[in-house]
Amino acid sequence: MNRKLSRGLTVSVMTIVILAAFSGCIEEEKETNITVEILKMLPEESESLTVFNLKAMREEPNLKEYYDVLTEEPQALILPYEDIDLVGACASSSGKFLILILKGTFGDTDIETARGECENVEHYKDAEIWTECGGYYSEVNSRVILNEMVMLCKAENKESVKMAIDTIGGIKESVYDSDEDVRDVVNRLLPNGITTTIMKESYAGSWYGEIIVGFTAVKGNEDTVKFKMVLKFKTKEDAAEHGKEVMEEFDKEEMEISNLEMKQDKEFIEITGKLPIKNLSKFLGYSSTS
Repeated sequence: MNRKLSRGLTVSVMTIVILAAFSGCIEEEKETNITVEILKMLPEESESLTVFNLKAMREEPNLKEYYDVLTEEPQALILPYEDIDLVGACASSSGKFLILILKGTFGDTDIETARGECENVEHYKDAEIWTECGGYYSEVNSRVILNEMVMLCKAENKESVKMAIDTIGGIKESVYDSDEDVRDVVNRLLPNGITTTIMKESYAGSWYGEIIVGFTAVKGNEDTVKFKMVLKFKTKEDAAEHGKEVMEEFDKEEMEISNLEMKQDKEFIEITGKLPIKNLSKFLGYSSTS
């Protein structure tokens, strides 16, 4: 993806660490949107949001190259990648916190690995907060065990870690529940993406005057992924003015993008297309050749 487009969207798992839809109705039961389920666990002050569905990537042989790029650092998430199904990553622009939530089928061995060489533990509600951890992952200053989930945190203080725990527990509002712009963009993206990223202007800056941008990719046919990018502007006039500029950036890409389309709906610009799976990691800026 062009650097201008990818600057805020290339927040990989490794970069962010180191530094439910539960809706339904009586008449018709709706499928859970895994992306929303994870976003409902991320703190209200989050400005950079990323969700990776590692389980879906493992189950699709054609996504192996992208999966391998994301998991090329064996120790980056402490736990074995094959035991992790979903990753939710978030950060604040102020540096107040960098948080990863890992969901999977974790056995006793995984939990002990997560505790690692940590020396201190504090029990907060149903969670264990482990600190003063040695070993490879020195950038993480807290490891949290909560309801069969593992959370890795780099936070300015323990209150931020407790705030994240309270968000998972529904005591504090999540970024999805509290931020209308996040909901607006996420609800227009493709559901259950293999990879989804949302960036607020306050975190990544603004390329064209948009206040928030989101990107998601889902499995297409055997050799492609479908993607959708949504930009929300302050006004419909801003969207009309800058929509063509966004499309021009996509047209510059040499990624074999097909079915590229753009539409405007009031203050929103929505761009959709198809991309060869072989180009996905480069498109999102995860490969060394990007």
